[in-house]
Amino acid sequence: MRTDAVLDPLAIDLLRSLDEQKPGSFKDFVRMFVAEAPDRVKKIESAYAAGDSDELSQHAHYLRSACLALGAGQLAATCHDLEHLDSQIITQANSDLHLGPLHLRLREAMIALLELAEAT
Repeated sequence: MRTDAVLDPLAIDLLRSLDEQKPGSFKDFVRMFVAEAPDRVKKIESAYAAGDSDELSQHAHYLRSACLALGAGQLAATCHDLEHLDSQIITQANSDLHLGPLHLRLREAMIALLELAEAT
């Protein structure tokens, strides 16, 4: 997978520069994201299933912030879309339309980040 298609190279360079002052920082950030992101997605899914747009927005915003910090722009954009969903279109009938891209982008970002962390 081409990581630069999924991750912002400038953000990755900035994170890697932290390793100069504290070796292992990049890997720590990746590990933390990989550990926490799936739980956050479960909370997004639960809020979506409950039709709770406030909870959905809160969890999507939190995940979006983490994505931006790690340069996962496509996943951040997907989270932004979820964060700003109109409560009237949050239905089980269209959950795949809104949650499907979240799962895809999360998988892509996690693979790309883990590949970079292993190469470091």
